[in-house]
Amino acid sequence: MPSARNQESFTELKAKFQRSTVVVAADFSGLDVPTLAQFRRKLRENESEFVVAKNTVAGFAAEEAGKAALKDNLKGPTGLVFGYGDPAKCVKVLDEYLKATKINLTVRGGILEKQSISSAGIQQLASLPPHKELMARLAGQLLSGIGRLATVLNAPVQGLATVLDGASKKQGAPSA
Repeated sequence: MPSARNQESFTELKAKFQRSTVVVAADFSGLDVPTLAQFRRKLRENESEFVVAKNTVAGFAAEEAGKAALKDNLKGPTGLVFGYGDPAKCVKVLDEYLKATKINLTVRGGILEKQSISSAGIQQLASLPPHKELMARLAGQLLSGIGRLATVLNAPVQGLATVLDGASKKQGAPSA
């Protein structure tokens, strides 16, 4: 029979898994309390949080939330970074913080939506530009195509106007 504490932890973790867009599992061994507190503060500022949980409880919660693929990364001392907003932003904040502070936090892997992602995949996700920039690039690509289409469609009419103008000048008619 599970303890009341484990049941409460299971319920909280399941809710976090369901709400999150990305979950990153990492080995946090060797980190002191002030470093973890500062790390948690930085994540909270960016719609993310860091939770240390028992692997078995986290595994059951992940499975119950439809993110069972995370269970492969739950070995040894594990901390979970839950991202609730833009997944790329969460992973980028994590990556930048780890590089800036040089803390020893080994990323094992994670879940993006419901797909398993390796630590290399997390690094690739961290290198993506922010969501707004990607949307701006897409809009620019779409608009440039429309602009080129307008130019191509306008070319025959413009050519006809040029020919008619040249012909009218040749005949000596006053130009408009």
